[in-house]
Amino acid sequence: MQMDAEIEQLKQELDCDLGTIILEVTERSQGGESDIQSIDRWVEKLGFNPLGQGWIVANKKMAIAILCFILHQDLAYDSERMNRWKAQQISDRFIQFFGTQAKYLTNAEFAIVEGVGEIEVRNLRIWNPITEATFDTGICVCSPTHLGLLWVEDED
Repeated sequence: MQMDAEIEQLKQELDCDLGTIILEVTERSQGGESDIQSIDRWVEKLGFNPLGQGWIVANKKMAIAILCFILHQDLAYDSERMNRWKAQQISDRFIQFFGTQAKYLTNAEFAIVEGVGEIEVRNLRIWNPITEATFDTGICVCSPTHLGLLWVEDED
């Protein structure tokens, strides 16, 4: 119940004028599926294209960096979608919902800069779309109890 309220709060905070931001969370069925099978079945149910072995695994630090990047600026023109501080805060809060056993998947490769203890995503390099948008990427999260998706779609 508390998670539902927190997710709704995050959805309200994601309201912006640039592109489309999609945030979804659901309980994970315990059917013995692999993480990728669970994500594929769920994204297809949401109306998106499953990627099967096309998903790219990210660690937690990279997942947060990807989310911060895609929330901060649009993928088509690098226009600011929201300020970096707010993007970082939302990214951290979203990832925290899923606990320490979560796995993170994305559809893209990014140009990154690594600093001392930090990763900064600079741009989207290549991606395998799950939507019909010109650009789309984000993070799918798979925990033992929940599945989550924070995704953006942008048009050129």
